[in-house]
Amino acid sequence: NGRIAQNDAQDWLDAHDFYHGACAAVKTFLTQNGNENIYIITTKAKDYAQRLLEKEDLYKDGGGESSSDNNSSKLKEEHIYGLGSGPKHEVLASIMEARKADRAVMIEDNLKTLDKIMAHDPIKDKTTPFLASWGYNTKAQQEKAREHQYRVLSETDSGTLSEMFI
Repeated sequence: NGRIAQNDAQDWLDAHDFYHGACAAVKTFLTQNGNENIYIITTKAKDYAQRLLEKEDLYKDGGGESSSDNNSSKLKEEHIYGLGSGPKHEVLASIMEARKADRAVMIEDNLKTLDKIMAHDPIKDKTTPFLASWGYNTKAQQEKAREHQYRVLSETDSGTLSEMFI
């Protein structure tokens, strides 16, 4: 029944929220820099990620609009990678290759995932890694991240994120 699935989806969306400050940081980045240089790589299904982002006014389903008609204060549909897009390190490498980027910033809320990403060439030499302290990690994992030379972001850092990326 489609209605049950729709209700389940809405219940799932209602049960998920972003960490304090994360959306404000993305909004600030979009306002100051536009949407060309920001990507979301998540293990959530892309359509759910889009719906979560839309709920926070960070994404607008184009409803058939081409990406050239996009609003630079919103994330682009083609800049959101979800479940099924491939391992995060492969997605990041692909984005960097397509853009001919010599530098990237990766913010991840899981230390094991960040370690996996940073273990791959050429990503490790071109990516500045950040561990989000508000994510799936403990104080001990945050200390381990610092030992790996990763910067650990706190919720209070989120307001200055866009300054870090320039």
